[in-house]
Amino acid sequence: MIITGIGLGLTMPIFNVAVQNAFDHSKLGVVSASTQLFRSIGGTVGVAVLGGLLNSRLANRLANIQNDPFLQGLQSVVPKDSLPPINANTLQSFLSPAGQAHIKELISHAPSALQAQLIPEMNNFFHSVQIAFSDSIGAVFLVGAILMGIAAIVTIFLPQVALRKSNRPALQEASMELEMEFANIDSEHEPDLTDNGK
Repeated sequence: MIITGIGLGLTMPIFNVAVQNAFDHSKLGVVSASTQLFRSIGGTVGVAVLGGLLNSRLANRLANIQNDPFLQGLQSVVPKDSLPPINANTLQSFLSPAGQAHIKELISHAPSALQAQLIPEMNNFFHSVQIAFSDSIGAVFLVGAILMGIAAIVTIFLPQVALRKSNRPALQEASMELEMEFANIDSEHEPDLTDNGK
């Protein structure tokens, strides 16, 4: 996360300057606003797409979660209304410390023989759910890394535009630079008319 933050912090101002430099000074406000708009749209769409990928992957990994031996054993000793429906959307509440404490409290009311059976199954259940979550999050980061790689390659092939030195239009500034270059060339090659040159 630190590397990502440093990278974004270094590149965002550079991209702003590059985009503003590619347009006339009169369009500076429109260009800056457009850059911010497309950055916001990209963030919104990216979060939606990657969130959908996370939910889809998690739902696939936990498709048969209701048939887990721990849940079957827990439902046999716990009233049905005391547990929320268990699916990919509600599992995070089970993994939280409060959710785990609530389940352990429910197990403590079961007979001792059933408790001895449920506690190892509970640990296996939590472990399998954590693996499903980490695998789903890993898939999201993998897709994000691929997209960042594509963005880096596209950035390498962007045309280089020299930074402007004034607010004049691009053609006028180019003609001024040519004029300055020709003036420097002429001053270097003009004859020396002073007495020291004889």
